[in-house]
Amino acid sequence: MHNPVIRVAITVSRITLILTAITFTLFIGVVIYWQFVDIEVLENWKLVNPFQAGSGNLKMQRGPNAEGITFNQIGSTMVLWLVIRTSIFFVLVWLALKEVIKILIAIRQERTFFSENISHFQRLGTIGFLFSLFSLFNFGTINEQTTFYFAIPFEPILFSLGAWVLAEIFREGGKFREDSNSII
Repeated sequence: MHNPVIRVAITVSRITLILTAITFTLFIGVVIYWQFVDIEVLENWKLVNPFQAGSGNLKMQRGPNAEGITFNQIGSTMVLWLVIRTSIFFVLVWLALKEVIKILIAIRQERTFFSENISHFQRLGTIGFLFSLFSLFNFGTINEQTTFYFAIPFEPILFSLGAWVLAEIFREGGKFREDSNSII
């Protein structure tokens, strides 16, 4: 199949996958550099609302009017939590993109309603569900005061439901494909 939309979707998904991997590598590189080489490299940077619930939001400011809290105010345990949480989001996005690419390639190869696509959509639903679990809450401890943040992550929940529904639609499509093949 030479569908230009599928070809563009595969290309955009692959570019996004590469950019996600590069961004994650840079993120981990900065954290390692900061922790083991130059602890003062982020001294003048402030985190803005670092513990809000949601999908890995990380906003930093630097300058005389910068708002937020410094890394020293957060403490090493909370920094570790932020790094782990952000890493989980990167990994889940990367895994979801891999599944999307597999689906698009199968469609390009005219293998749309086959069992592997059903599995890909089910995995996408599971990834979205995990994404929503990690988006649901966050917490932070600053100066011995712990605050919990909670938000209902509608987008990942709807994404999961959509992926699971598509898995069932593809399962039904596979049954119709088998029926039409048996008639021929």
